[in-house]
Amino acid sequence: MCIFFAVLILFAFEIRAQGTAGSAALYESLMIVDLPTAGVISVKNYLLTSRLAPIGNFTARMAVAPFKNFNISLFATAQHLIGNSPVKVELPTLQAQFRFIDETRTFPALAVGVSSKTNGYFTQDFLLNQSVGAWISVSKNFRGMLGTIALHGGIIASEPSISGFAGFEQSIGSSIAVVAEAALTSKTGAQQQRELYGTANAGLRWSVVRGVTLELIVHDLFSSVNSTGISRAFGIEFIRAW
Repeated sequence: MCIFFAVLILFAFEIRAQGTAGSAALYESLMIVDLPTAGVISVKNYLLTSRLAPIGNFTARMAVAPFKNFNISLFATAQHLIGNSPVKVELPTLQAQFRFIDETRTFPALAVGVSSKTNGYFTQDFLLNQSVGAWISVSKNFRGMLGTIALHGGIIASEPSISGFAGFEQSIGSSIAVVAEAALTSKTGAQQQRELYGTANAGLRWSVVRGVTLELIVHDLFSSVNSTGISRAFGIEFIRAW
């Protein structure tokens, strides 16, 4: 509750401050919900994010830009960080993304990336513990009736799966955005048979002060992956200059 009131106070003083959400966003989104956009941070900035998911599962990320249009990210993950169960820490995941085509008025941005492990968040168990993965992502921004809308899509490949995904960000005013994504994954199962999985996630992002964005996330909207059904997560994102 104290955090909630602190956020309201900050919002009252910096109503126009921006992060990565809303039509007046100062920075590009690097992810739709869990899946990558073609966005990158600039060389002069760094990014820190953290998420808290059900039963105390925690994910943290740091991203930096060694040079223009190239980002390196390190993910740290832990299960049962909060609670009575023993804490389980996953090996850190290293990711890199390079945007080789910038967005223009008529053409979308294109980026390629690679990850040391194609791990999703803990609600997406079928994405955990796989091999090195790579992806290509595409992003394009438009001006719509309700504000800025960004469309994203791409393909992620690893052994033993390949996924196609699509998503969008719809701004609501200058500092709020609704996001959603859907993915269709083909994966080799335990019986060496190809299995298809479909999943959809959504979220609400709010730029509360300059460089700080809060997010509320709903994973597996149609309970197609997890036996426990829909799950929720809370995240916070910081972007700062060096």
